[in-house]
Amino acid sequence: MVAHWQDQEERAGSFWLAILVWIARNLGRRVLLWALYPVTFFYLLVARSAVASSRKYLTQVLDRPVTWRDSWKHFYYFAVVSVDRLYLLSGDTRALSVTLRGEELLTEYIEQQQGCMIMVSHHGSFEALRVSALAMQDLPLKIVMDHGHNSAVMQTIDAVNPEFAQSIIDSGQLNGPALALRLAEELAAGTVVGIMADRSQKHEAQVPIKLLDREASLPAGPWLLASALAVPVIICFGLYEGGNRYTIYVERLDSRVRVPRAQRQQCLQEYAQRYADRMEHYIKKAPFNWFNFYDFWHER
Repeated sequence: MVAHWQDQEERAGSFWLAILVWIARNLGRRVLLWALYPVTFFYLLVARSAVASSRKYLTQVLDRPVTWRDSWKHFYYFAVVSVDRLYLLSGDTRALSVTLRGEELLTEYIEQQQGCMIMVSHHGSFEALRVSALAMQDLPLKIVMDHGHNSAVMQTIDAVNPEFAQSIIDSGQLNGPALALRLAEELAAGTVVGIMADRSQKHEAQVPIKLLDREASLPAGPWLLASALAVPVIICFGLYEGGNRYTIYVERLDSRVRVPRAQRQQCLQEYAQRYADRMEHYIKKAPFNWFNFYDFWHER
């Protein structure tokens, strides 16, 4: 199995992505979903490490023997959510139905012009929150991500929506102090900043947690940043529920993250575990939305 998620081979080539974009733009989402059937079967045949990790995870969460239909559904959901990014990021969401739970929390921060951090994950679709941001109009939303990872995918997204780059804080181009300074500036301006809290970068400090009754680890960086920047932290899970339906769940985790130096490790672990507990809740609610196709529980 792949030891670290950043070591996974990028399988989405520019040529095949261009075909999917053409289908999405010219033939519509229904035809696009049919096109994903052979794509999913092909991926199940060639992505052996990802399939092995998927089966291991599904065995844990479903608590029963995993069938080929389970594996197929897991990867098909991943494919659907991936191509729906084309619609979500381009702003053409007419084919999708997105419901927001917790709108009053976001409205509270907008009215106060209070910047806050949203901890998100690779469970479901964070991009679906952008639909809500567009609908609310006044919600300034940016996401911290490495624009250079999965270059073919990012180039395709940039081509579909050239303005997408303006909503990214590129962690691949900023070192630690520069990233913290940029985040501080955005938060002071009332921006809602999303940061992935379920995957550690190589050589990043990690915090031990329990997820699905097994030991795993989460990155320490998001919680250290939240403590240093002294802003509220909310969590968000965008669940794909089949068909064209997405539901966004937004919850407050803490109005202020505090990690005093004397209790640093203990506090980091408590915050990471609180996040892991909520992630587990939504994993059990929508098990086929988990898109960490690597050996998550062995990455320490």
